[in-house]
Amino acid sequence: MWKNCTSPAPDARVCYAPQAAARMLALCVGCVALENGGRPLGLRQTEGARVRFHVAECLPPGPRAQRTRVSLLQDGEWQDWAFATLERAFPELRFLGSFHHHLCNAEQTFSAGDIAGYRELLRACPSDAGPFLAVLLPARPGLPQLAKLTSGAAAPLEEFVRHRCRHALVTREAVLPLAPERISVAATWPVEHLGHPGYAVAPAEIAARIDALQGRDMPWQLRRAPLALLRELQERLKAQATPYRITLARDESIRVRVADRELRLCSDLPGRARVLARGQAREEAEVSVIEFTRARLREIGHGLQPDS
Repeated sequence: MWKNCTSPAPDARVCYAPQAAARMLALCVGCVALENGGRPLGLRQTEGARVRFHVAECLPPGPRAQRTRVSLLQDGEWQDWAFATLERAFPELRFLGSFHHHLCNAEQTFSAGDIAGYRELLRACPSDAGPFLAVLLPARPGLPQLAKLTSGAAAPLEEFVRHRCRHALVTREAVLPLAPERISVAATWPVEHLGHPGYAVAPAEIAARIDALQGRDMPWQLRRAPLALLRELQERLKAQATPYRITLARDESIRVRVADRELRLCSDLPGRARVLARGQAREEAEVSVIEFTRARLREIGHGLQPDS
């Protein structure tokens, strides 16, 4: 019996598209020294105790994921942004759960921290409360054995997800292990196989779109920390009698204009931005460099003061 697993699973099965299993394998082989993983995407069908997961793809952990030998903190903001982009083209698509590997440490099972993180996600999304599909590649086997499975053919990929990975359903009350015979890879992905007439998601199309997103960061001003600071700045300007204007430039910089003063915020590094001001002389000068998580409004507002 696995550590942290509390009872047998209900009638549950997981079917992977080859593209999904291949990307999960690549995420493991490409980052062995530190934990790595992603978020399985696809369709979940639930009828009473019967649950079917159809995994169409795996969303990478994102450009600002934090990895160590014993932990993985995925870039959830980027994943939400990327998922929203995919969802516009594939409205049936859903987050199904989470995947990561333990190749870099001695852990053979989901850790207590893993389970706590999954349940936190369940609490954060009460309208889509599960069950949550947890997938783990444990410390065994090593990289040489995994490298032999990277041909992309259905049989080696099924060996990877069925016999190398561990699967469990996580609910608020229990962790339910799935036996290997409940896991499969579909050599083809016909709509009939899914048993869902409205499910027109083609895994190859999703994979192409994820490939296009994978090398891009999301617009910096949409991340929570700068967005909160910009909203605070907007509320402060609204309270003043002086007219103002906030615009997004083509270079993704934020321009704030108050009377004859103009401020520009440019994000050059993750979590930081340069603040540049332009006054009556029309020459732009750097006011400061701010870290969004530590910034105070006065560090931005100073650049909007009248010329002395």
